[in-house]
Amino acid sequence: MKARSWAIFAFRSCTSTNVPSIPPSLAMMNRCRQSIPRLEQVLAIQPAFSKLAYSTASVSKPMDTDLLKKHDSDLSSLSKSTLVLFLSKRGSVQEAHDQILRIFEDGSMPTNAVISQYFSACFSANDIDRALEIYKIFFRRLRTLRRPISNRFERTIISVCSMMINLIDKNTEPMDINQIWSIYEDMKSLNISLNTALYNTLLRILLERQEHSQVHAVYGEMLEKGHTPTLHTYSMLMLSMAKQGDMDGFTKLLDVMQSRDMYPDFIGWCVIMNAVGRHGNSSGVDQIYEYLRSTEIPITSWMINEKMHSLLCRKINANMNHRKRLQRLENLWEEEFGAPLLATDPGTFTTIHPDAVSYTIMMKAMLYDAPARALQDIPKILDIMDARGLPPGYQALIHYVGVCINERNTAHAKDAIVRFQEKYNITPDEKMWRRIIGAMASENNISGLVWALDALTGSNYVTRKATIDFAIPRKRPARYRYHLKEDELKQILPPTTFLNNVFGPKTLALVFNALLQSDTPAHTLNQPTAELVINAWNTLHNVGVYIPKKIEQTIVTPGLIAKGLLIHDIGEKLTRHQ
Repeated sequence: MKARSWAIFAFRSCTSTNVPSIPPSLAMMNRCRQSIPRLEQVLAIQPAFSKLAYSTASVSKPMDTDLLKKHDSDLSSLSKSTLVLFLSKRGSVQEAHDQILRIFEDGSMPTNAVISQYFSACFSANDIDRALEIYKIFFRRLRTLRRPISNRFERTIISVCSMMINLIDKNTEPMDINQIWSIYEDMKSLNISLNTALYNTLLRILLERQEHSQVHAVYGEMLEKGHTPTLHTYSMLMLSMAKQGDMDGFTKLLDVMQSRDMYPDFIGWCVIMNAVGRHGNSSGVDQIYEYLRSTEIPITSWMINEKMHSLLCRKINANMNHRKRLQRLENLWEEEFGAPLLATDPGTFTTIHPDAVSYTIMMKAMLYDAPARALQDIPKILDIMDARGLPPGYQALIHYVGVCINERNTAHAKDAIVRFQEKYNITPDEKMWRRIIGAMASENNISGLVWALDALTGSNYVTRKATIDFAIPRKRPARYRYHLKEDELKQILPPTTFLNNVFGPKTLALVFNALLQSDTPAHTLNQPTAELVINAWNTLHNVGVYIPKKIEQTIVTPGLIAKGLLIHDIGEKLTRHQ
């Protein structure tokens, strides 16, 4: 029977009251359909339970489990699969989780619809914990099946794995690539071939982690399995090659696309513009942009952003100084968007409006070409973005803090960090904190140092994200060893934590030298210098920062002795590892 005819037959069978002979699968669908009103009648006994207040499925909603127990006799006539379907569709992941666990505990295998609906509810509610628990049980059960997996069930498994990979990508900080590879291996162990969409998901995650060798390995396996790459696949591969600087491979990939009669869409053209502009060839980007204007491909803010960024990547020479480059960028902005950079009225823009990336590129241009002006204009740009509902990203914080440090205005840098944390929940990473603390110590900004220590030893400003390589180009702090007594003296490396990455030996030396050599704390903070140093030492030690003995022996102890403390008092006041 054709698919369309079967669908019509199934629909009529489920909606008819008298069906002479219904196949078993359709009969089950009919029973499920007739059982749902009974469940709704039971739930309607308590209005608060029946409404559930589900305006959205983005959060798992708790249900009244006592009511389920109270009416257990009424619900016993319903199958567990029906309950899972009903609860999952209404976003109650917790109760659906309990019911699907009972199915597995009974030794049964949930149906396609139950598995698909349950994981879709977990994905919508962003509930990775329950999804992972059921995923592990589900795959253990799959390995014990004696019958072959049907094509339909195989598609369900692929969909589940795709949702799990996306959940892991969204909810683990830093993203656990090992969990994703384990899902990939689970599918291979069942001889289930990934589809093109799942391959593209893997490529995207690997590209975000800058694992370019893995990107090309997955692409090679994709071709080996006989899957046809899409334009999205080629766009990610081109972006990977552009970031590696492999322009020969980039050109060969374009030839491969042309041989398969595939041509870039607007995303592909943006990637090509990015690759060309990244190498300072702004004239090449201009040629591509003019070509796109003559075609039916719509011009977007993304393309304009790539054109601006290519101009920003252009090297400074006799014909292009900093002032001229910034002026050309502002002229390009007004020409493409129809309004000046600091225009506050959205009605003055043309059909193409600048997005958050557009404003971030101009912040970067000011950092390079006019840092003194940037201190005045970047707060105005952020106010315009707030008014237009455009949240800035992490790159905006990098450029803002970079301007403040270059202009030796660490007080302004503190205000920038506080603004981004309170308004946008964006905090600096380890590299940026090292640079900020080093600048504050160099300027003898003791109040700023005390604020930074309090902020980092608290929880609001400590992020668990992985260090972003392109954040602020700084050399990694020298690795050091700390002596710890365990039965006998051993040398071990300190654990790689966020705070240990911030407070390396060089940063600690700058902090303690600044606190010891400045006389301002006693007046501005109403606290003696020795007490300030001891509090800083003990605070860092209590949050797990490893302080090398060299810092203690060459900086802290001599400095405290110079402030009038005795060796005995220093030994009692400084907390040390036992």
